[in-house]
Amino acid sequence: MAAEFLGDDILAKFLYETLLVVLCHLDNTVDITVDVLLEHTLNLHSGFLRLK
Repeated sequence: MAAEFLGDDILAKFLYETLLVVLCHLDNTVDITVDVLLEHTLNLHSGFLRLK
């Protein structure tokens, strides 16, 4: 049965698709984190500007 999976490249296709899904989720996670940090940084700077 394992030989059938390897012969048809089903395992390779599955692993490739799984890797793409993981990378897409990782990219989205990094984008959201950077956006949140940028927003907090801008809010912090605008707070300092209002104090002056």
